[in-house]
Amino acid sequence: MTKSEYITQKFREAIASGKWKVGEKIPSETQLCTLFNVSRMSVRSAISTLVAQGLLVSYRGRGTFVCDGDIDSQPTGLLTRQTQFSRTDMFEFRRIMEIESAALAAVRADDEAMRKLEYLTKMFQDASDSETSIEADLEFHYTIAKATKNAVIAETFDLLRTSYQRMFMENVRRRGAAGAAEHLQILLAIESRNPDLARQYMAEHLNKAMEESIETAFFNSDISVQAQVAEPVLLR
Repeated sequence: MTKSEYITQKFREAIASGKWKVGEKIPSETQLCTLFNVSRMSVRSAISTLVAQGLLVSYRGRGTFVCDGDIDSQPTGLLTRQTQFSRTDMFEFRRIMEIESAALAAVRADDEAMRKLEYLTKMFQDASDSETSIEADLEFHYTIAKATKNAVIAETFDLLRTSYQRMFMENVRRRGAAGAAEHLQILLAIESRNPDLARQYMAEHLNKAMEESIETAFFNSDISVQAQVAEPVLLR
C-alpha cells in the first residue's frame, strides 16, 4: 500500500465512523500532513480520490467538505481496480488523452495555468529528492489536463490519480529527473501557442518514458515486466 492509498483509507474510515461529519470541513492540507506525517502530494492525492468518489467536495478558497453520500455504496469498478492496471495500459491511455490535451492546452491555457506550469517545471528541475520530483511530474500533467478547459479530461485525470501517481513513482525511479527537460519543451510549446509542437513534444515525452521502461526491463531480465511493457507500438 502506498502512502496515498493508506491516507485514502484513513480518510474513508474517518467519514465512515462519523469522525468527519457530513457538511463538515476537514482539516487543512498542512494539518493533515502533520497529523499523518506525509507529504502534500499524498494528502492531495487522497483528497482527489475521495472527491472523485463523491465523498468529499473541494471549493477554492473555502476548503474541502464531507459530502452527503453513502460510503458503503460507492462504485467499486474503475476506482478500486486501479492497482491492477499495467504500465502498458496506462501508457496507451496517456498517449490517447495527453497528446491531444497538450495541443488543447496550447490553445486554451490561461495565464494562471502558464504560471503554474512554469513553477512545476522549475520545481522538477531543482528537485533534490524523489518525492518532490514525483509531485512536480504529477501536477505538471494534471495542470495541462485542467488547462484544456475540458471538464471530462480534467475529471478523468482526477479519477485515475492513484494510477498516475503509481506510474510517476516508477518513472522517477527509472528515469530520475530526465523528464524535467522534456517538460520544459512542452511548456515552451504551450507558451508559444503552438498546438502541433505541443502535441509532438508530449508524444516524444511519453515515448521516451515507454522506451526506457522497456530498456530497464530487459536490462534487469525481468520477464514479467518485459511482457508487460514490450507490446505497445510507440508513436512516431
